[in-house]
Amino acid sequence: MPRKNSNLLRLRQALSSIEQEHQSLATTIGLLASSGLNHTQQMPEMCQFLKEVFNLSSCGFFWADQAGNMQDAWCLTPEFLSFKTIMSCLEYQASDTRAWPTFQENVLVGAVAGYLLPFQNERFYTSTHYQATYQSVNVRHILDVVLHDGARPFGALLLMRSAEQGPFTPDERSLLAKLIPLFNTAFSTPDRGDTHYSEKDMTGFALVGRDGKYKSMSADARRIIWILTHAQPGSFADPNDPSIEHHLEQIVARHAERLGLGETLSIDIDNRWGRFHLEFEQEPNTRDTIVKICRKLPLLSQLAFCLAKLNLPPMRQIVAWLLAQNHSRNEIASLLDISVETVTSHIKLIYKATGTSSSHGLLLILAN
Repeated sequence: MPRKNSNLLRLRQALSSIEQEHQSLATTIGLLASSGLNHTQQMPEMCQFLKEVFNLSSCGFFWADQAGNMQDAWCLTPEFLSFKTIMSCLEYQASDTRAWPTFQENVLVGAVAGYLLPFQNERFYTSTHYQATYQSVNVRHILDVVLHDGARPFGALLLMRSAEQGPFTPDERSLLAKLIPLFNTAFSTPDRGDTHYSEKDMTGFALVGRDGKYKSMSADARRIIWILTHAQPGSFADPNDPSIEHHLEQIVARHAERLGLGETLSIDIDNRWGRFHLEFEQEPNTRDTIVKICRKLPLLSQLAFCLAKLNLPPMRQIVAWLLAQNHSRNEIASLLDISVETVTSHIKLIYKATGTSSSHGLLLILAN
């Protein structure tokens, strides 16, 4: 029988310090972080979730090593992750006009269970760095959420809003500070190593002309192409890294000879970011190549996202998440350090709320 799950017990404890209206949000973050997924798989999902609940224009995560040096990066706006942006940031930090610490200083200062650093002042807004980077992706208000457990720096979440979306309120900043211990869990949970994927996916489309040149690409396709072509940690810092459009052209060129007119070529790819499915098809009249590109969602992430939409109380969210993974009532009781009777009571209410009568039925509802 499974022993108590320290991450889920920590989640229950953390909920006591969070206002009731935000406990469902905190539970979703806690479940994502407790999933045992590799954190390079978790952070794109976490950024997308934060974008929706905090009304962001974009969101990213920047990994740090033990010494606080930046090691890796991901952003919902992949154009932001370029060598040009890095150099602009370094030049600004080295100047006399900088308005915030370096990345290393930033993450190391967060040793007291992490902290928040807002970038909102006129000196920054008038800088060449701001105009060349943040302003170019329609960002005005910026908040760093530094993840640090007191012993190790993990990195920083970069939350970005446009001028229209407005600055981060004191209440939002207070809530984010309380969520830091839950975010940290993503880096202290052992990797399960056996990722299962749901039928849901992030899907994008792109078009490359018969001459092999880029024509168009959806926003989701841009994100997935960036992930596929930056499979090595730190590769975003390569000064010779081509544009996302050129990366797309290279992918199509590698498979062009295998693509017959009227046929569909399918390819599956696994890398450190997860699992991907690509389909290539030639348009009969123009001979343009249509590219459908999918990033498969990890099943445990999908379960957590769907549960967030059901408005279940936090404890019921946690029980339902475990139940959908086919844990028995005795196992759930042991993992959460509660009685079997309490688990049974939660399960009855979960089944009532979801209109199902079995764990398999619950899984079908949440995973599809």
